[in-house]
Amino acid sequence: DLVVLLPAVGGDRSFWAPQVEALSATHEVLALDLVRPAAEVSMAAFADDVAAAIERAGYARAHVVGLSM
Repeated sequence: DLVVLLPAVGGDRSFWAPQVEALSATHEVLALDLVRPAAEVSMAAFADDVAAAIERAGYARAHVVGLSM
């Protein structure tokens, strides 16, 4: 299974370092940085970015964990 970790607004994937380390023993883990130019920021755009990252990782679905989003 793939676990995708999303940062809080203004955060980055480094927040999830302890969880990435712990989960990596049993799952594939993808901690994302969601970065877009201000004019392109929207929840729909972020959702597209997450879906594309899941697909690039070779998965059709994932467990998604977010903080603040």
